[in-house]
Amino acid sequence: DDGLIFAASARTVLFQTAHPYIAQGVYDHSYITTNPAKVVALRFFRTFGIMFPIWHGDDVTRERYFAKWLALHRRIKGSISDSAGAFNKGDEYCAGDVRALWWVQATITESTAAYWSVMNPQNATDESLEEFWQLQGRRSFIVVGIPESMVPATYKEFEEEFVRMWADLGVATPARVVINGLQIAGHERGMVASYLMWAMFEKSYFWLPPELRRQYGPRPLWREIHGFITLFLDLGLVSAFRDVVTAVGAGRMLEQSYLVEMRRRRQESMGVVTRALYSVGRVGAGVLTNA
Repeated sequence: DDGLIFAASARTVLFQTAHPYIAQGVYDHSYITTNPAKVVALRFFRTFGIMFPIWHGDDVTRERYFAKWLALHRRIKGSISDSAGAFNKGDEYCAGDVRALWWVQATITESTAAYWSVMNPQNATDESLEEFWQLQGRRSFIVVGIPESMVPATYKEFEEEFVRMWADLGVATPARVVINGLQIAGHERGMVASYLMWAMFEKSYFWLPPELRRQYGPRPLWREIHGFITLFLDLGLVSAFRDVVTAVGAGRMLEQSYLVEMRRRRQESMGVVTRALYSVGRVGAGVLTNA
């Protein structure tokens, strides 16, 4: 669903820039420190103007745009400026690295599934996620050049590999600079656009695993509260417009957005805000489902 990819874009970007290769590539080879608005415009064009023909075009169209996509990535290379995650300062990176490419596609796929699960909790079953994987998810990896041997056969296997990849992740200065630049990118377009761009990332921090959210840096309590409220309201509004009022259960989002991790940590304590979001959302979903 094209709209789902757009709706989940801030969460996708937060996950992507947590990979040191990706954050460093954007930091070194974009206008993020001088013209953030231009970065957003280019990102939008490349996602919707290049990736969509690759994902959904006929063979001739796909090959033409895939060649453009490869050319863009081949010239993006350099070295890591700050140690983070599984990578050390001085390590060489290239945007064509197959594991980094896998991660980019994985964040799009997983965030799309997560947002869909929020809007359609009653249909977010293992069977429906598997159908999505077989019809669209798996193919989206293969058409961007990921070897079939690296593409999981089932959604459950993809989900497990997605979580395993967290071991590579780490947020350092380049990632924080990139996200800060994206958050202020709406300043040139007026007060409303400025707020919406900033708020889109603020609420998306709650879609991240707690350890990644912490690595992006401490935020004042008022920003934590603002992010919690806007995320909760956003999910409720989206649900209403999609005639899926049961999806107001924000806890369902948390459960579906990183299923494996929640299963693994079910007996572990969660942070106060995460626990509140999860508990209130689950109760709300239950009340509405039984109404």
